[in-house]
Amino acid sequence: HDRPVNNARFSNDGKHLVTASHDGTAKIYELNDGQWHEKATIKHDDEVSDACFSADGKHLVTASHDGTAKIYGLNDGQWQEKATIKHDRPVNNARFSNDGKHLVTASWDETAKIYGISDGQWQEQATIKHDYPVNNARFSPDGKHIVTASYDDTAKIWGLNDGQWQEKATIKHDGDVSDACFSSDGKHLVTASHDGTAKIYGLSDGQWQEKATIEHCGSVDSACFSADGKHLVTASRGGTAKIYGLSDGQWQEKAIVEDCSYVGSACFSPDGKYVMTDSTIRFGINHKYVTNVYMLIDNEE
Repeated sequence: HDRPVNNARFSNDGKHLVTASHDGTAKIYELNDGQWHEKATIKHDDEVSDACFSADGKHLVTASHDGTAKIYGLNDGQWQEKATIKHDRPVNNARFSNDGKHLVTASWDETAKIYGISDGQWQEQATIKHDYPVNNARFSPDGKHIVTASYDDTAKIWGLNDGQWQEKATIKHDGDVSDACFSSDGKHLVTASHDGTAKIYGLSDGQWQEKATIEHCGSVDSACFSADGKHLVTASRGGTAKIYGLSDGQWQEKAIVEDCSYVGSACFSPDGKYVMTDSTIRFGINHKYVTNVYMLIDNEE
């Protein structure tokens, strides 16, 4: 690329790779006979902020600061443009549902848009409105719910009923909502906010209800579940990461990781036995970036 690369992702089968760059392009590569070959270049009028494949690898979406997201499909070995989703301001990210039948985009124009595919055509199904830019949007694993995180201090949950997307709940914070995601079984979700808290909600009898609030002494930038959905880790600018566990339907604090001046992110290994934190230590005007790994021993965090 001619400018920095924002991210790079493989398809689930490992046969394709997509890169997203500040140079206004996304590039698709394919693995053949042990060699990677460029298959297509997707062009935008501004930097490409995000790019990812659908779970079956048959579609690809790019999100750009030019106010568009582009959907490409794989036909007879060729990647072809299938649709362009238009926003009025930069598109932060775009994600497919696990079944590949729906797509959601999150934009600085204060909206998230939901698209669905029918008879090979992508069509808009709903628009989620916020009062400030939308940071990100994600589907639940079963594709029946969407959560959006916004600078308007809220996260919104939408559900799919009889082919229609309807608002189910609004989670309120006292600061920007930086992140929101579902557990692997779709029964819980967590929001991370600059108000210094993360909130856990659970789905019961079709209703989303608050289950716990995790408090930090600084902004919470990220929160994520372990693969089995039984643990949760939050990362805070206050210099800590907190691990919570689900026991008898209750979320309880299991460990506090006092890491550095600023914990930017934290995540679990696939088997749930390790937590990795990415942190920053400040020495006056200087910074040192540190990655630490913590291990679960004898079921004690």
